[in-house]
Amino acid sequence: MADPRGRQPIGINQPPGSGTNYPFKRPSSDIQYLLGDFYLSFPDDMCQLSYPFKVAWLYGFGTNAVSPPTGFPTPTHTNDIVIQDGSGVTVFDSTTAGVSYSSSVWGTRLLIHEWVDEDSHIICRCTEHTEWTQADIDAGLDTTYDDYIVPTEGELDSRTYNKLPQRLNTVKVGLSDLSGEITLEEGYNIGLASADSTSDIAQVTLADLGVEGSPVSVVAGTRKTNYVTLSAVAGSGLGAFPSCDDVAPTGLLLRRLNGAVPDEKGNVIFHAEGCLRSKRPVTLTSVTPRTFSYGDPSLTAAEAKAALKLLNDCGPCCDCDNFVRTYVGLRRQWILYEGIAQNAEVARDRLSSNITRWEAQKLCREADPLRLSLLSEKQCSMAYSVVFGNTSKCCLRAVHFRFTVTQDVLAPATAITPYDLQKTKVYMDGQSGAVPYVLIGNYPVYEIIVPYCNPQSNTRMTFRLCFPGCSNLTRVKIRTDVYWEGSSSNEQYPNYPSLDPDCTYPTVTIDSATQTLWLDSSLTYPAYSVRYAKETKLMTLNDHPIYCAPVCPPAFADPE
Repeated sequence: MADPRGRQPIGINQPPGSGTNYPFKRPSSDIQYLLGDFYLSFPDDMCQLSYPFKVAWLYGFGTNAVSPPTGFPTPTHTNDIVIQDGSGVTVFDSTTAGVSYSSSVWGTRLLIHEWVDEDSHIICRCTEHTEWTQADIDAGLDTTYDDYIVPTEGELDSRTYNKLPQRLNTVKVGLSDLSGEITLEEGYNIGLASADSTSDIAQVTLADLGVEGSPVSVVAGTRKTNYVTLSAVAGSGLGAFPSCDDVAPTGLLLRRLNGAVPDEKGNVIFHAEGCLRSKRPVTLTSVTPRTFSYGDPSLTAAEAKAALKLLNDCGPCCDCDNFVRTYVGLRRQWILYEGIAQNAEVARDRLSSNITRWEAQKLCREADPLRLSLLSEKQCSMAYSVVFGNTSKCCLRAVHFRFTVTQDVLAPATAITPYDLQKTKVYMDGQSGAVPYVLIGNYPVYEIIVPYCNPQSNTRMTFRLCFPGCSNLTRVKIRTDVYWEGSSSNEQYPNYPSLDPDCTYPTVTIDSATQTLWLDSSLTYPAYSVRYAKETKLMTLNDHPIYCAPVCPPAFADPE
């Protein structure tokens, strides 16, 4: 049946101010216009829930039968609901045991549903629209909802849920936690007095509560406060503690125990320590059910209630042999640790000496990274070997090794133009072995170019020159100069970490004689600064034949 007011909002922003989305923020089509109002009160004393809340599941709010969705409970009422927080944690589930449900009709177009969980102190209430206007029906806007609804968007307006303030839930008495209805009873020397719950209510007005207006008395329905006064007066309540009434003020009262006086409350604390123990005498009074009570065969029931039982398991004190053995054991441990300490001192001193030696070697190798070896072989050949250590923390790129050959000829001999025996080999970091290489340039200036030199690695190369028809009047020396086209810091090569962002190198000044040789050679003068240079001593050529052969071996002859 159509209703003139249809789905008109009832709670927030009523027409003409809209409010059709309330109690939701942006409801999806599967729940739009279904609810007109919503309320949830819940406890969260530990602040574990996150906002905003949402309607995660509904049952019984539609007539279109669908399959129950997975991951949600089985309904227990004609209408059920599940509310979740912003993290998907369930805040309220109406299908939980102990939740009661009721509904009531409001007017001709609204149905109020209410769920109450008294154990968890949660109340959930919503108002369901049941009718449409005739205009909505004619326009085809009326909707038939599913009996199981998992809203695509069911976020609730923040005004629809109310977190309960922290309140008294339990009272601890001794080791027990009491909840629900708690009765206060008088004890020995403690009296209770409660004010009449209606004695002051007529004198309280709205003005007394801070509400402006005429002094109207507070009416029923307001919160009332009952005051209970506890008085600790001797003899009040149930009277004095039993067994004290019959003792005269001048009678035999216990005032000291072994000279110890009680505290301000009259208590004497008895404490046993070491091998002594104290306990209350207890005996088994019933097997089924198993119960105990104060008792001892040598005491009466009244005496057992006020008795302390002293026990001990003390044995003889330690004898002298025990102390001697303890001392011997401690001395043995001291001697062992003394040896460890002496070894640690030796290791410390050796480490310090090694560090000093390593630092000196480090400075030596950084100052002279070039090692040269020139060997005069029989049959007029010279074997030359170079080792270059990249002591920096940068990778050197396109490294040039320039070799300048110089002859010192004694009369009547003359200078001899050597030729390469083509036995050049280069050993680089990262390669499995020697790599053959052809010398670049012509006598007296040659070069070998390697693509890179890794940080903290060595590059080694060897070659041979033959001086045909030599004599022992000819001496030879070779100069080696090292320069490169560029370098890269550890930022470009993270496999070679460096504490220094940049690397610096020395610059070598080239003498005029060497400059002349370079300018006259086919290699010309280098375009980059020479960083390291070193020269061998003069070595005399050896003209002794191998296997009586008078000249350089044919296998080593110049290919031309």
